[in-house]
Amino acid sequence: MALEHYPECSVKPPHRCGRIVSNRPKSFCGALAAWLRAGNALFDDAYFCDAHRSVSDVPIPDTTVVNRVRLSVRVLFAGVSPLLTEARAEAVERLQRAVAAAGGVLQVEDVGSSLVRYGPLPPVGQGNGGRSHRAP
Repeated sequence: MALEHYPECSVKPPHRCGRIVSNRPKSFCGALAAWLRAGNALFDDAYFCDAHRSVSDVPIPDTTVVNRVRLSVRVLFAGVSPLLTEARAEAVERLQRAVAAAGGVLQVEDVGSSLVRYGPLPPVGQGNGGRSHRAP
């Protein structure tokens, strides 16, 4: 399909190296890529880092097609501060750094927190069954 048929995006995670480094389980290099290996009738375009490039690879052009993956997850941190704003800001910053190091871009849609108690769980069958405790 021609490039103009794909939707354009404004949030562009960096290209990552698609070199397979292990087949069991299948895993990829995933380092930041700078090189394009043009596809053909059998293979799609692929992107590679400096270590895995071929002599025929070319620098990645400004316009490319990439399979941008979106994950919806819940990540929980123990806050570093009892102050909500400090704890939330630090957790977002820490996650942004981790996602960037993995080659992604973090788009924060919501941040919440609550003060909770850590402690041992009651033995199976002796908890409140998920019901909240209410005064009569």
